[in-house]
Amino acid sequence: MNILEIILLGCGLAMDACTVSMADGLSESGMRIGKSVLIAAVFGMFQGLMPIFGYYTGLLFTDRLQNIDNYIAFFILLFLGLKMLFEARNKEEILAGVTFPKILLQGVATSIDALFAGVTLAIAGVKVYLSALIIALVTAVLCFIAVHLGCICGHVIKNKAQILGGIILILLGIKMLF
Repeated sequence: MNILEIILLGCGLAMDACTVSMADGLSESGMRIGKSVLIAAVFGMFQGLMPIFGYYTGLLFTDRLQNIDNYIAFFILLFLGLKMLFEARNKEEILAGVTFPKILLQGVATSIDALFAGVTLAIAGVKVYLSALIIALVTAVLCFIAVHLGCICGHVIKNKAQILGGIILILLGIKMLF
């Protein structure tokens, strides 16, 4: 694999994380720049670490995890999406907004595919650390942009943003089942 192919792989792996990042921006439209950087960094970190884990250990567990990775991601995203919908329905002011534990859960849920991409990198014989760094940087940049797009849209649709964000997470979880 050449650099362009790894960048394209990073873009493909980042799409789920971008969708969730946008949902975070929608649910907290007044998000400070530091939190958007944190979201991008966490998502990039998980997208970068998972291929390394997949590279070294994924071959041992591929048969076992491959059958349930979609379910793990589905349940995490379903839980987060339903929580957002419930909070929006109660119409309470959400003081914490997008919390660090929620960001970590989202990072794990959206990076499970990257674990199996690491197995592919091992088969292709590429330098895993350079590939992981490229994937992490691509994901971080795209997620940062996605958060801000979500914030812009969140300002426009205001109180419906959390409902839309919850629906997006649930739909993304359902997509992962198939």
